[in-house]
Amino acid sequence: MADKKIWMGILALALVFGMAVVGCGGDDSSSSEADTWASVTSLTQLNGTWKGSATQRNSNGGITMTMTMEMTMTIIATNATTGTMSGVQKMTYTFSGNIDTATWNSIKESFGGEEGVIINDSARSIIMTDTITSQSIKLTDLTGAQINQNGKKVKQPAGADGEGSPEMIFIKQ
Repeated sequence: MADKKIWMGILALALVFGMAVVGCGGDDSSSSEADTWASVTSLTQLNGTWKGSATQRNSNGGITMTMTMEMTMTIIATNATTGTMSGVQKMTYTFSGNIDTATWNSIKESFGGEEGVIINDSARSIIMTDTITSQSIKLTDLTGAQINQNGKKVKQPAGADGEGSPEMIFIKQ
């Protein structure tokens, strides 16, 4: 489980089932300007705090699950290939459709008992908040990560977590 949390934090640039791009703060030269992406070649390019979010909807058996993830992470490079990463992530799952009481109880049980889990029965939603304590990170942990031309956006390609996650973009704060 710890490895999974570390991987999720490191690859939070990609983790989530779906794609939603967060708008960036006001000093880009033009919001219509297309980004030019290049591979991240040094952790020093990622020094700082980054925020991103993504949303995905999946339906199965008449039940729709909407998951939204919000992530803030801080990367401190000690050199080009090593550093630390810490952050906070909030994942909100909302369920709709053909959900009877037994099904909802089963869904809740699969999330229950973990620290940082809030279950809202009336909204049929589950919120999980997790603090990612400072952990070592290596440039090789971010295989495929790309940075835009002005260093204000970072993206991780779809599927980088090995579980089919889509591309996710983070904005430098």
